[in-house]
Amino acid sequence: MPYRVTVRGAEVVADSLDDLDALLERYGDEVAAAVDSSGRIGGGAATLPRSGANAGKDGSLLKAFLDAGTAGVPSGIISQMVGGARGKALPPAMKRWAERVGLSGNDVFQKAFPNGQRGWRLSESAQGAARLLGK
Repeated sequence: MPYRVTVRGAEVVADSLDDLDALLERYGDEVAAAVDSSGRIGGGAATLPRSGANAGKDGSLLKAFLDAGTAGVPSGIISQMVGGARGKALPPAMKRWAERVGLSGNDVFQKAFPNGQRGWRLSESAQGAARLLGK
């Protein structure tokens, strides 16, 4: 899924999360998501989580992943935010959530063990996209 972003006033299309991550690394805070009037990134199917009371569970989970960084988020917390999926049902539910908020690809999540618990974290490339979505 291509990601449209604005860098120094010019619209740029990143074809992959790796390309988006490279843009974020190089230009940092100068990169902004190109959002149309419906709140969709680049006119695609992904919607930005709203801030404040409208963020809901999608925005809260995105913030939890960003705040946790490489430590990861415990599976129990993720389960509560993606509709109660547990065990083998959790990864497919996480994938559906990721697509809903605009993170796509096969390498979005990696296993983690926050505080000795089973959990998940965003891959480095997905963290770059998530930072952009979380703005």
